[in-house]
Amino acid sequence: MSLRRGVVVSWTGEPVSHTSQGPPTVCCIQYVDQGSEKAFFDRTSSSNTLNAVNKALSNRFVLWMFAGWNVLPAVTILAANPTALSDGYSGAYQAEVSYTAGSGISQGSVMLGDLNTLQNRASYIGTFWRSENYSLLAGLDWQRFSFGLPSAAPLPNTLQSTSLRLGNEWGFAENWTLRLEVEPGVYSDFHDITGEDFNAPFSARLTYAPNQNVSWIVGLNVNLWSDIPVVGGLGVRWRIVEAWTLSLILPRPRVEFKASDVLTLHAGAELKGGTYRVAEDFGRHTGLPALDGEIVDYREIRAGGGLRWRLHKNAALAAEAGWTIDRRFNFDDQNLQLNGRGAPYIQFSINGTY
Repeated sequence: MSLRRGVVVSWTGEPVSHTSQGPPTVCCIQYVDQGSEKAFFDRTSSSNTLNAVNKALSNRFVLWMFAGWNVLPAVTILAANPTALSDGYSGAYQAEVSYTAGSGISQGSVMLGDLNTLQNRASYIGTFWRSENYSLLAGLDWQRFSFGLPSAAPLPNTLQSTSLRLGNEWGFAENWTLRLEVEPGVYSDFHDITGEDFNAPFSARLTYAPNQNVSWIVGLNVNLWSDIPVVGGLGVRWRIVEAWTLSLILPRPRVEFKASDVLTLHAGAELKGGTYRVAEDFGRHTGLPALDGEIVDYREIRAGGGLRWRLHKNAALAAEAGWTIDRRFNFDDQNLQLNGRGAPYIQFSINGTY
C-alpha cells in the first residue's frame, strides 16, 4: 500500500445510515491521507484504544444532548396534555431492493477481484400532530448491504443497520420549518452484536418555502463514527413549470418530469452507504488483526434514470437503472481504503403515505 495524499471532492449526504430521507448536503471536501504499509501495521494498541474511548465518549455526550433536544419538548407537551397524540396522525413507508453488478475492487494498486452488491431497505415513520405547526416523529429503519467478495478482500460480506427514527418538526414562523431527527440503533456486520455496535447519527433540517413552487433547505448531518463526522449544505426544490421539477437535494439530486397524473420520469444521481463496526475477530479472520472491531465507511455514488408509477393515492412503484460510478470501503482509523470500479445497477421500490 503506497503513500497516497490528495483532496477529493465528494458528494455526501444521509447518514448515509444514513437515511435517504435525511437533510440535504451539497458537497464536501475530504482530505485523503493513506499512510504506508508500515504505518498501517505499526499502529499501537494504546493509540487505537484511546481513539475508541474518545469517540465513544463524544458520541454518547452529543447523543444525550441531541436526544434531550428532541425528547424534552415531547415530554413537556404530553405532561401538559396527555391526549396530545390524538390530535392527528400520518405515516410514510418505503421498501426497496437494488443490485449492482460485479466489477473490480482494488487495495491501492493491487486488484483483488470482482465485487457485487445487493442492497435491501425498509423504513417507516409516523407523524403525531400536536398542532398545525408542531409534530412528533417516530419510526423504524432497516438497511442491509450484502457483498459478493473476492477471497483476497479484507471486507465483511454483510453490513447492516436496525434503528429507531425519533424527532420532531416545528413550523416556528410563516414559511419556516425546523426538523430534528436522531436514529439510535445497531450499525454493524451483525456477527457479534455488543454495546460497541450502538450508534446514533442525527440530523437537523431548516426549510424556507416562500411559495408552493420553491423550497430552500439547509441541512446538517452528524455521525461521529464516520470519516467525515459533520456534513452540511444548502439545497433547493424548484417546480419550474407544472410538469418539470428541479430537486438539488442530496442524497438524491434529480430532475423530474410529470408525464401524466400517475407517471413521473426522473434522471439524476444518488448517494448510498453508511458507517458500521465490524466483528471483534474480523481482522484475525481476514489476516489483518488491526481491523478487529474497527469502523468502516461504505459509500456508493450512482447516476441513472427511472420512473415512478402511482398505483393508488397511498402507494407508488418505482424502477430505475444506471451506473454505479464509485464504490469504496474506508477503515479510517487504520488508513485503509478499498476502491471499486464502476458497474451497472438496477433498483425497485414501493413507497407511499397515508
